[in-house]
Amino acid sequence: MSTQQQTEEEWYNLRRLRLTASNFGRIVKMRVTTDPVLLIRSILYSGKLVTDEIEYGKTHEKDARLQYELEKTLLFLLLDFIFIKISLGSAVARMDS
Repeated sequence: MSTQQQTEEEWYNLRRLRLTASNFGRIVKMRVTTDPVLLIRSILYSGKLVTDEIEYGKTHEKDARLQYELEKTLLFLLLDFIFIKISLGSAVARMDS
């Protein structure tokens, strides 16, 4: 979830209508004594989820994106290097034969 999504009320409204893995778990583990109406209300009308992990992610999202782009670029450079090395190796092998 990007920082922009986090601030958009529409995103929360759409997510509220989805059956997430954690909500699915609550439904599957529901006991026969659990009132299904209360469970549905708690899923549909719960407040915004705020945890230390989410706050950390929001704070460091820009750093993570930069790290991802750097690693992706390095991976492509490495793959290009390997491809060139293989191509040169096969060209030399053909010249030797």
